[in-house]
Amino acid sequence: MIEFASRLENITLVDEFILGLKKEHCIPDKLYYDALHAVNEAVTNAIKHGNGNDPSKNVVVQFKSCPPDRFVFTVSDEGPGFNLHTVPDPFRPGGIGRTGGRGILIMKRLADRLLFNEKGNRVELHFIK
Repeated sequence: MIEFASRLENITLVDEFILGLKKEHCIPDKLYYDALHAVNEAVTNAIKHGNGNDPSKNVVVQFKSCPPDRFVFTVSDEGPGFNLHTVPDPFRPGGIGRTGGRGILIMKRLADRLLFNEKGNRVELHFIK
């Protein structure tokens, strides 16, 4: 587990954390890169949207290995949460040219399973070896 202040530069801590897990748990390259990108998206969302870039609020990243082949990352923030069903579809008219709004889509594409808590301030990203 790592916990850090909501500053975008702290994403490097997440990168180091996941690299250490790759080595410790012999995570294959493709799964490592998928997890790295998806977890970084979740952390970016937690910092920017969840905690509103407020460095007095923290983000927590947890990892759990579920033998024989599942790895689970949990990213949580101290924000008010959100309703997943109100997030605009980036493929709808007006969404394609936007510079943001693709984080959840990226996480869904890279993770084997994505689960948000009811409040919307914690996400589990499941990856299968």
